[in-house]
Amino acid sequence: RLRVRITKQRSPDASEVALVAETSLRVCGGTDALGAWDPKRSPKLERLRTEEGAESGGCSDGSSIWEGLLDDAVAVPGTEFKYVVLNLNKHQYIWETQGPMHVMPGPDSPAATHEFNNAVALATACAGQAAGKSHASADGAAAKTQRPAALGQDAKTVPKKVRLSVPKSFCAAAGKVRVAVCGESSELGQWDLTKAPQLQEVGCDKASGARQVEGDICATLGSEFKYVLLSRSNA
Repeated sequence: RLRVRITKQRSPDASEVALVAETSLRVCGGTDALGAWDPKRSPKLERLRTEEGAESGGCSDGSSIWEGLLDDAVAVPGTEFKYVVLNLNKHQYIWETQGPMHVMPGPDSPAATHEFNNAVALATACAGQAAGKSHASADGAAAKTQRPAALGQDAKTVPKKVRLSVPKSFCAAAGKVRVAVCGESSELGQWDLTKAPQLQEVGCDKASGARQVEGDICATLGSEFKYVLLSRSNA
């Protein structure tokens, strides 16, 4: 069972969107069961209460509490994942950008509440007393097993020319193809598609019909990203 608290202090944007009725909180990871990093395919957690609800239980700091029970086939112990606040109606995707990856707990792990945007588990949902971390801290002995801390103060940002071939089957019948490079670093929009740099169409392969897109971006070494094919509705 996973339990998550979203607060204004740690993530004002996520906290605001989380209070909207049609919003969901997704558990997104690299496995197929966790959506293969696609929040729309990831399992949902249910909103239990908010600061505005009668069941707020003393959480008066703009927080919301989410909970869900995942099947054993989905919640494989040791699997890395992130929480994503998702509002499909408004095309809002708010990823966790702070802290290391969460790690799926084992069946015998004690119940705890995760903080959105911080891989720390709390003993009580509203008390704010840290009970322990969901996995090793950056200076812990197990830190070597974590993904490199590429987004720290010493992270190196380098310019890159990116060229990509988009298969014909993915291209609209008319109009130029645009591809966003969306990722966790600030240069790549911090998973906000509206802030991600775009690659523009520069040519077409006559034999295959594939479109060639290209662009110059700045990238933080070691940061995660995805290519997103933009439709006409994407500004």
